[in-house]
Amino acid sequence: MNIPINSYEQQIKNAKHAANIFMSILRSRPEEDKHKEFFYIMGLNSQNNILFVDLITMGSIDCASPVIRECFRWAIVKNAVGIIACHNHPSGTLAPSQQDRHFTRKLKEAGSILNCTVLDHIIVGDKGDCFYSFSEALEPSITN
Repeated sequence: MNIPINSYEQQIKNAKHAANIFMSILRSRPEEDKHKEFFYIMGLNSQNNILFVDLITMGSIDCASPVIRECFRWAIVKNAVGIIACHNHPSGTLAPSQQDRHFTRKLKEAGSILNCTVLDHIIVGDKGDCFYSFSEALEPSITN
């Protein structure tokens, strides 16, 4: 499901800016979905302008199970040069799991093959404006 972005600033400046957009999208979800994990992809052009935000998968309370090829579907169609992945942890814990790290590594590898840079993977909590950025934390899965 492609999410309309006309109400957002068009150029992403940093991880906090991207996280705020994702948190805004998550806050707009119906109350009955607040306990579920959602995995989104934001596609960017070469000036970091947002081309799209796409919901890749809606999961359960502790798992979203995104598929790599689905993460790049709109990026290829809309000629994105980079993507930012984001998912929420309904538990509020921001620390990435081993599965999060493994998936981010695989996403980065696929992006490299497709010539579409994975700029970040952001994890947001369920309250406030707290988030975890793989790129800001200098996680090896993003920086190498």
